[in-house]
Amino acid sequence: MKKLFIGCLLSLSVVCIAQERYVNIDGQKFRIKTGDTGGVTVLFENGMSDSLEVWHSIPDSVAAFAKYFLYDRADIGKSDTSRRARTIPNMVNELRGILNSKGIIMLFRNTRS
Repeated sequence: MKKLFIGCLLSLSVVCIAQERYVNIDGQKFRIKTGDTGGVTVLFENGMSDSLEVWHSIPDSVAAFAKYFLYDRADIGKSDTSRRARTIPNMVNELRGILNSKGIIMLFRNTRS
């Protein structure tokens, strides 16, 4: 019973820490959700037509050991309609802009010129 109670409290604290909000990149609004506990940030990338809800409670489990970051691409979920063609380079640039706006540094970068 004691473990169940502690588990419930931990779950509630994680839910309270999670923040869903919007960021504006070049006049376009993107929905993001973050959890700010832990050291490194785990980026959740949805499938091409899925919103961030597809992850259900998985981010809450990750919050036990890391920060997390979820977002809706343009034209998906609660983000604005896209103003650019839905090409991979454009989507990567949008993601980089969103991460930069939140001070999240990508460790892996494309080294091709």
